[in-house]
Amino acid sequence: MMLTNPKQSLQIDAFTSKEWLETNETGSYASSSLVECHTRKYHGLLVAKLQAPYGKFVLLSKFDEQVLINDSYIPLSVSQYLNALDARGFTNFNCFDLAANPCFRYVCNGLEITKELLFLNSKNTLLIKYRIQQPNTNAKLLLRPLLAYRSYHALAKANTNICSTATLLENGVTFSPYEEMPKLRLYANGPFSFNAQPYWYYDFAYLEEKARGYDYTEDLFSPGSIELSFGEQQEIILACSIEDDLETDLAKLWHDEIARRQAFAKQATAKEASLWQQIKHHLGFRDRTANLLAILKQQASPQLFVNPNSNNAAIVAGFHWFTEWGRDTMISLPGLTLYSGLEKVCLQILSYFASHEYQGIIPNRIAPLATDSDELDAVDASLWFCWAVQQYYSKTKDLTGIQKNLWQTLKNIVYYYRKGTLFNIKQAANGLIYAGSPEIKLTWMDVKINNLALTPRNGAPVEVNALWYNALCFINQLAEALQDPIAKELAPLIPQVKKSFVEVFWNAQSDCLYDFVNEHESNAQIRPNQIFAVSLPYSPLELKMAQAVTNTVRQHLLTPYGLRTLSPQDPAYHAAYEGDQTQRDTAYHNGTAWPWLLAAFGEALLKTQGLLARQRARKILQPCLQALWQHVTAQAGLACVSEIFDGSAPYNARGCIQQAWSVGELIRLIQILQ
Repeated sequence: MMLTNPKQSLQIDAFTSKEWLETNETGSYASSSLVECHTRKYHGLLVAKLQAPYGKFVLLSKFDEQVLINDSYIPLSVSQYLNALDARGFTNFNCFDLAANPCFRYVCNGLEITKELLFLNSKNTLLIKYRIQQPNTNAKLLLRPLLAYRSYHALAKANTNICSTATLLENGVTFSPYEEMPKLRLYANGPFSFNAQPYWYYDFAYLEEKARGYDYTEDLFSPGSIELSFGEQQEIILACSIEDDLETDLAKLWHDEIARRQAFAKQATAKEASLWQQIKHHLGFRDRTANLLAILKQQASPQLFVNPNSNNAAIVAGFHWFTEWGRDTMISLPGLTLYSGLEKVCLQILSYFASHEYQGIIPNRIAPLATDSDELDAVDASLWFCWAVQQYYSKTKDLTGIQKNLWQTLKNIVYYYRKGTLFNIKQAANGLIYAGSPEIKLTWMDVKINNLALTPRNGAPVEVNALWYNALCFINQLAEALQDPIAKELAPLIPQVKKSFVEVFWNAQSDCLYDFVNEHESNAQIRPNQIFAVSLPYSPLELKMAQAVTNTVRQHLLTPYGLRTLSPQDPAYHAAYEGDQTQRDTAYHNGTAWPWLLAAFGEALLKTQGLLARQRARKILQPCLQALWQHVTAQAGLACVSEIFDGSAPYNARGCIQQAWSVGELIRLIQILQ
């Protein structure tokens, strides 16, 4: 799969508004715009996840790059400064390709230069390959490394504490800007010349941060200049690394990583070959739907895993600025693993989170350091965990694996949610789950401003209780299969919860469900949370109610890119997610559209559209899949699915450029529609 953006007569904004992302399955990444003009403080060539100090740090921001041929300089770099745009490199920029890895092409006076980036799997090492079309013994590559060495949430400023000393290596150089930070090693597969010329570059400007209301200027330190000769060769490979024991055969490292990616893509394509034919022939889907699924599985999905083959496997909620979160992991897990042939990884991740369960609560964030505590402020993460286990069982029928690794955790969730646990989470006399207070954010609509929850939803949230009913039914199913006595406890509770759910949440006036209920109100705002009462494997609703809920959601909330979080007819609706943090947070769950909700909506359609449900569901959702294919291939992050979109036209992509539950649930949606 190749994505190409030829320059032709386009303005530079067409390329700085789109981004690429490279990851390495450790949480580290490299990312920038298509012309490597950074627009975010989160952009950088080596953004490493470290253990000491803990966090993600932009170490190597970028290079100032030029190719020198016969006394003629060809600039490749583009940089935005506070009062000027240095776009000299854009005059030579030809196009950006994304196949197995990002590739930039430059053309000057008939000479073609390519630059490719490759992040090595499980290593904090970025390889950069420069190639000229025709050998030229006079051709040289001139580089100035620009170092940030700061948290990816912060910005660097010129200071006198930085160490400018460089240590020469064979074919390379090492920098140690700050004592507590890792050393940066730069080395090439050929003659390497370094000239120490330390100075600061001032006032880089990151315009996305400016638009978001943050500080947006940064100073970057350059310890000197690097000169590399092409000689008789057409290419140079440069390694940028903080590893201590990396192999020095860079050509082999490059070849092995490309081979690994190609093997993964080939395997996925082989597995899915028959599916593509079903989608294109039997379902009437256009080729783009199959292509969308291929991009999601082969490129987007692998970027989101952390340590997938270990006992602490996890999923990054989103790039650039999110980390590994429990709720997001459980929602995205089935699509990223079970629908992608990674059942073992699914069980590993479920087991890892199960080992951190405390009083029935699956952490919303597992503490990365032994000195910290897990974050348990989520009423729904445990119930999404039950759903993820349910999806695992549905796909694998692995009752033994569940009994060994997950069964006690499932029973603990039921026990503590019934008895009462942290954050006032408890079962009421009517069997429903109530939780929280106006000051505590426990559902996925969790934004607070000045310590005030914008969508508090304390009491009984509708999706929490839909998940609760589904969890009880599923755990009862397992209990009967395992002949566990808990089945006798659940048998009378399940019909009680079903009856109470309808009595408490049905809003006859609007023909849908209340969003949450507490002692003060039955909240009648039309939000997407009610769709889970229809979509989950076990639904507490009769068919006519389920149909009414689905129709209401479709009428008020469906957009080409996801479900809105609030009806446009509501006075609190915000059409666009823009402005400073307060303005954005106000809109976050009051109108923005979320792609991940489309999977639940698709399941609801399949349940409620009668004998021709599958054909009708495809017809309704086909415009969404077409729009999202266009998004993945030409907007925001290429080969990525954004976190959110504006709720009204033109539905601009917002938030994280790569969101785990957006990717996972779209993979699941396409495949449940087959």
